[in-house]
Formats: sequence, structure tokens, C-alpha cells
Amino acid sequence: MMQEYFIVYFFIINLMLFTLMLVDKLKAKHHKHRISESTLWMIAILGGAFGGMMAMHIFKHKNRKTKFIIGFPSLLVLHLVLSLLLL
Repeated sequence: MMQEYFIVYFFIINLMLFTLMLVDKLKAKHHKHRISESTLWMIAILGGAFGGMMAMHIFKHKNRKTKFIIGFPSLLVLHLVLSLLLL
């Protein structure tokens, strides 16, 4: 039962970051008020690193920033290790 909640949580948090990255990309194109990097990082830290990585690849967003290029995959590895240890 707990594993099912865990999977649902990670699906939602990754979808959330994926969507926020898309919205931020669109806002950047239209010179609108952007979503802060700290917000993107907080969602990534809370488990959304995979969604962030997918958005970086698909939308070509934040893909020139070293801290995102290294940070999101590093967080993903950390999340996977923690998941294996906890489940």
C-alpha cells in the first residue's frame, strides 16, 4: 500500500516540475514574469528531478545552465538510491 502512494507521489511531483518547466519556457519566450529557479529546484529536490530532466530535453529549457545539467541528474540518482533503500 505504501509503495503505491510513493509511486503516485513521484508521478505527480515529476509531472508538476515538467509542467512548470514548460510554463517557464513559454513565459521566457513571451518576456513575461518567470518562475523562479528556486521554485524549480525545490520541486526537483522534493522528487521531481526526472520530470525536470525530461522537460530540459524536450523543451530545450535550462539546458545551458551547468547547475541544471549536473544537478537534476544528481538528484535523480539520489532519489533512486533512497527509493531502493526505503522500499
